[in-house]
Amino acid sequence: MSDWFEKLLGFGERTPDEVRAKLQLDGTRVHSKNNNESYECGPEKGSD
Repeated sequence: MSDWFEKLLGFGERTPDEVRAKLQLDGTRVHSKNNNESYECGPEKGSD
């Protein structure tokens, strides 16, 4: 059964080293090298 992490990023959360190897941060975007999906990350805009 897959969880939200696997559904979004294309791989399960197993070890910190594996997660770091399969993700790339570019400014405020996180990119999955596994399924080529990217998401905006950081504080919600207008939340200050």
